[in-house]
Amino acid sequence: MDSFINCHTHIFTKDYLPPKFLPCRLVRILSRIMKRKWLAHILMWLNPFRNDDLFNRISNLLLTASLKNQKAVFGRLTRFYPEGTRFVVLSMDMDHMGAGRAKKNFRKQLLDLSSVRDEYPESCIPFVCADPRADDPLGLVTEYIEVHGYKGIKIYPPYGYFPYDPRLDEIYGYAQSNGVPVLTHCAPASFIFRGRITREMREDPLTHERLPRCRKRLAELWVHPGNYWKVLMKFPDLKICLAHFGGIPAWGDYLDGKESWFSVVMEIIREFPDVYTDVSYTVHKPEYYPLLKVVLQDSRIRSKVLYGSDYYMAEVGTSERRYAINLRGYLGEADFRQIAEANPAAFLA
Repeated sequence: MDSFINCHTHIFTKDYLPPKFLPCRLVRILSRIMKRKWLAHILMWLNPFRNDDLFNRISNLLLTASLKNQKAVFGRLTRFYPEGTRFVVLSMDMDHMGAGRAKKNFRKQLLDLSSVRDEYPESCIPFVCADPRADDPLGLVTEYIEVHGYKGIKIYPPYGYFPYDPRLDEIYGYAQSNGVPVLTHCAPASFIFRGRITREMREDPLTHERLPRCRKRLAELWVHPGNYWKVLMKFPDLKICLAHFGGIPAWGDYLDGKESWFSVVMEIIREFPDVYTDVSYTVHKPEYYPLLKVVLQDSRIRSKVLYGSDYYMAEVGTSERRYAINLRGYLGEADFRQIAEANPAAFLA
């Protein structure tokens, strides 16, 4: 029996997705169309010459999101991995992303996720999402960690805020004081704030600098890894994972000798003892396996990289099982067990 830990997965279904979560109101379309495979085939046909494009990603997302409930999605995920594998399941608060009202709100998502954890107590490791715009986010976090047994905190800045927003300070303070791990999205994002950009959103919460109106440009500012210097200068002992290791474009930029978010993440990891990153989504591109292999030989980085797949948000071009086996085969047992066993155990300790 293996003791691998996948540190980055999602199991929410379409019931928790607001109508404008996806482009072209595809969530609403999905809820009205019974032949979901037909919809997926149409999406793939729109660009049949690439297997990693946005349409392919959306079609796979919709098919999995259409499963009956979170338990069904989790059950599907576990079948791709050896017996004994554990999974960090990241809840997502989409109530404040300006995309309309979902059939089931975030509170309901958490309750349903708790029932999955209760049924799979050995393999399901839930994280509670914290949004600074929610009512009493600290109260929500402490309730689900201290009462419901959640093991960590998830934040998702692309939904409309900087990670150094002062309203998150109490969350970071609680996490640092109690050794609770935090995982944050830290890469370019396809799923971003969809609502009206307000005057408050166009002002940096610390410097009060005026920011651009463009939604995509704002999202790039919200997710920039350099933001975490400000967080960590205030909370230097915070255990935090900067997910996605900078993201796919950053790895390409690094290999081409350009300025890269990949380099920024490595600098932060080297500076602070409890900062981690994960390879979810990013190394679904096998061309980046050699870079990961080389990076893992750096003793300052080796113990800080976590295995993650971003299931099911990243099922593009290959299945979850193929992704895990291909990566394990390329890295070899020692390196794979480092990122999928030793490092996750330390992150979650």
